[in-house]
Amino acid sequence: NFGSQLIAAGPTAALTVVIHNAGNANLTVTSVSLSGNGASHFVLNTGSLTGTVTPNGDDTFTIAFDPTTTGSKVATVSIVHDDGSVATPFTFEVSGVGTAPAPAPIIVVTENGNTVANGSTANGGRAFGTLVVGSPSAPLTITVTNAGNADLTVGAPAAIGADASMFSVSGSGATIAAGTSATFSITYLASTVGVHSATISFSHDDTSTTTPFTFDVSGTTDAAAQASNGGGSGSGSGGGCVAGTSMSFIGLLFLALMVMLAVVRNRRVEI
Repeated sequence: NFGSQLIAAGPTAALTVVIHNAGNANLTVTSVSLSGNGASHFVLNTGSLTGTVTPNGDDTFTIAFDPTTTGSKVATVSIVHDDGSVATPFTFEVSGVGTAPAPAPIIVVTENGNTVANGSTANGGRAFGTLVVGSPSAPLTITVTNAGNADLTVGAPAAIGADASMFSVSGSGATIAAGTSATFSITYLASTVGVHSATISFSHDDTSTTTPFTFDVSGTTDAAAQASNGGGSGSGSGGGCVAGTSMSFIGLLFLALMVMLAVVRNRRVEI
């Protein structure tokens, strides 16, 4: 009796069956086979069987239990032999019970259709690239799917780490039914120039992976982006300087025109 075994968990440890020849002449074993309604749930291996057992010698084969459906399984092992003192085939039964795993949730996290591994570094959409200081990124949507057959409970997601304040996480804890999903979003909004990173973390009750579930996010702001957003400073070739030079030139041109008109008028008076 192999006892209980989870279906689809693979076979049990193999049971070795020994055929011993207690006589004084060779014992011939013609075949070993399985039969009965449950035969397909057992694994018979006769690879080590020689077929001829010398006096006081042994021959062996193995049986394992590998159920594919739940319930009690029984099969008959038949050994065809030439020992005239015992009926052939020699038979005995093997049994076991196939059991189903308990219902359990399975967490699957994705962004833009790409799987996010537990503990993964920032890549894909989770690397926000280079932005202007004070300008938020487009929100990145993270999808949490329950691929199991029991409710999945997740805690509220949060950003942790030295740069956590640069990443805004919008979402709350939830109970996600089997086969359904929930989402939360992440926005990068830096208040200082530099490279920023944080870890997004949330708890869950899927025992097949560690909790909390974590992944990294990153983003960059640089001085060049900040300066281009602020306009010219009065020197160099910035936009502010070009506008100032153009206005000064127009003003001087207007002043020269007024002086010329005044000269013409003075000449007319003198005539």
